Amino acid sequence: MPAPTYTNFAALDLGSNSFRLLAVSGRPVQWPPEPPELILLDTCRQTRLGEKLSATGRLNAAARERGLAACWVFARQLRELPPMPLRACATQALRQAADRQEFIREVEEILACRVEILSPEQEAAYTLLGCQAGQKKSRRPLLLVDAGGGSTEIILARHRQKPLIRSLPMGAVNLTERFFKAGITPQAQAQMKIFLTEQIKPVFNELTPAGLHKVRLTASGGTANALAMLSLGLRNYEAGLIQGSRLTGTGLDEILARLSALPPEALRSIPGLKTRGAIIPAGLILLQTIINITGRELTVSTSGFLEGIVLRHGNNGPAAP
Repeated sequence: MPAPTYTNFAALDLGSNSFRLLAVSGRPVQWPPEPPELILLDTCRQTRLGEKLSATGRLNAAARERGLAACWVFARQLRELPPMPLRACATQALRQAADRQEFIREVEEILACRVEILSPEQEAAYTLLGCQAGQKKSRRPLLLVDAGGGSTEIILARHRQKPLIRSLPMGAVNLTERFFKAGITPQAQAQMKIFLTEQIKPVFNELTPAGLHKVRLTASGGTANALAMLSLGLRNYEAGLIQGSRLTGTGLDEILARLSALPPEALRSIPGLKTRGAIIPAGLILLQTIINITGRELTVSTSGFLEGIVLRHGNNGPAAP
C-alpha cells in the first residue's frame, strides 16, 4: 500500500528552555508564508528541560514533568487539526542528558512520532535555512548567532561556499545557573562578561579574520526576539516589526539595568518574557558581549531553527504512524 500523502506538516523543537510546535498548510518556500493563514498553529511552552543539567548530567525530575506535560498539550492540539506528519527534533539538553533515552521514549509514545537528536551542525543548518528565508537575498556574508537555552551556534554563510559552524555549549539556562545563583549582581554580570568574551572572541577571530565590515550580523532565537520586543516597547509579539529590527549596546544596557532592579518572579510578567523571564538577563549579556566584541549592532531575525525544519521537509516529511 502506498504511503499516505499529506498537505500539512508539523515540526516540534524540544529545546533547553522551551518546547515550540509549528504546524503549516502546504509547503511554504518563504517565511513568513503567504498567505499567513498557512500557519495552522504556532505555540510555545516553557519547560526549562535543561534545568540543573550542567551540574548533574541528568534531567531534573521537575523538568521532565514539565516537558511531558507540554507534549500532552501538543498532542491534544494536533488532534484538533487535519492529520499530518510531525518531525520532532531535540537539541542541546537531550544531546547532553545521560538519561535521555527514557524521556525520549515517553515523548514518542505521547506524540506517536520519532524524536531525532540533532547534532550542533544539523541544528545550525536548519537555523541558517530559516533565517535566510526571512531575509532579502544578498551575496554579502551572513554571520548568524543563534543564542538558545543550552547552546549558542555561530554560523558564517558565504555565497556559494559551505557554511562554517561553531557551537558553544552555553546558553541562557546554564549561564543563569552558573553566574546568577545569588542574583543578578554587578559582580556576577562582570564575571559573566569576562567568561563570555574569553569563549566567544576566538570564534569570531577565527571565522572573520579579515574583520566584519562586509558581514551582515544577525541574531535569531527566543532571546533575540524577546529583547527586540522590549527594545521596541511592544506588548504583543509582532513579527513584522521585530524582523530586521536592531539591538544596540546602549539599548541592551538600558534593558539590563531595568531588569536587574526587578525580583526574578516579576520578570515573567513583562510582555515577551513569559517563557524566559528568569533567564533573559543571561541571554541579554551574551548578545551584549557579541556587540561589544564586534562593535556592531545585531539585526534580529524572527525565523530560524523551527522554520528551517518546516521549509526543509514540508509535506515531504515522514508519514504519520
